[in-house]
Amino acid sequence: MKAIVNFYGVSQLLTENEWYNFFKRASFKQVNVEKFNLEFDENDVQNVTDFSLSENIDDKFFEILEKHLHFTTGYKGILGFRLFRCCI
Repeated sequence: MKAIVNFYGVSQLLTENEWYNFFKRASFKQVNVEKFNLEFDENDVQNVTDFSLSENIDDKFFEILEKHLHFTTGYKGILGFRLFRCCI
């Protein structure tokens, strides 16, 4: 996970439970968690990201995009994202 932390420039990666506890310790009375499942359906071309790339993009940005794709596909069963709704 250190490679992911370094690539995205975050100090740490927290689990869903660690985030939940963090918000509770921050005095939020109600913490709701929504989980999203972003499975790519290759038959559903209506809902894919549309990239209109400029002709003059520096190669380093393509390398960044490629590395991001590597992490998102390689860790798709481990990493994800959540929406936390917190009320005081």
